[in-house]
Amino acid sequence: MVAALADLACWEGGPSWDGVLSSPLRRCRLPAERFAAEQGVRLSLVPEWVELDFGAWEGRSVAAVHREDGRRLAAFWKDPWRHAPPGGESLADFARRVRSGWHRLRAEVPGRRWLVFGHAGVMRLLLMIALDLPPAALWCWRLDYGARLRLEAEPWALVRLEGERP
Repeated sequence: MVAALADLACWEGGPSWDGVLSSPLRRCRLPAERFAAEQGVRLSLVPEWVELDFGAWEGRSVAAVHREDGRRLAAFWKDPWRHAPPGGESLADFARRVRSGWHRLRAEVPGRRWLVFGHAGVMRLLLMIALDLPPAALWCWRLDYGARLRLEAEPWALVRLEGERP
């Protein structure tokens, strides 16, 4: 089983976990470290699951980017697979990176129950991979901060998905 969580407050009385997987970025890593320590399970950082590199847009508000680079932002929103943020990572490269981490972990940890602390883009890509969906499905799920997804896999084939969908 794999579950995704961005905020510990979302998870009440969850199942026991064999371990915790997390992006190494602080906003995922810190709550993952705390949860792993509280549960007495191993934490594994997954460098391939860092969020998309937004290049020149990194750390800036959408309003600021829209004001200063509205044309490029509109192109990215319309077709993010063809229009990367300036100086950032293409969605195709991002997807390859996330998929690489997925395949590596499948080989290393088959049949285990892992709690994943991840970024929305990474979680969307993991859903696409698990469900074998086309690239356009990237935006099929609304993943607010602290969203909880639950994938049950036997082994790694989707059994059930819980979460918000538009």
